Amino acid sequence: MITVLARVTARPGREEELRAMLEAQVANVRREEPHTVSYAVYRDAADPLVFWFLEQYEDEAARALHSSAPHIRADIARLDALSDGAALWDVEVVGEMRR
Repeated sequence: MITVLARVTARPGREEELRAMLEAQVANVRREEPHTVSYAVYRDAADPLVFWFLEQYEDEAARALHSSAPHIRADIARLDALSDGAALWDVEVVGEMRR
């Protein structure tokens, strides 16, 4: 499994527009990417400009499909206007609990 942690910081005054885009993005991933295991977006409780992503893909092929999906490419094109860009980290899951 491939796990990615990402952070996007909204430009001041654009955070609600970014939030709406990210909410739609989650719905698109759910509908269009059957090999994405989990895709969650969180808003930082201490800084409402910061959004965190936790993404999990079955394998590299699923991650590549996500990166090249038309809905993701369109959102990446809009990201510069709404944010200061994104930072991504590949991470290793050490422990996880789900109900």
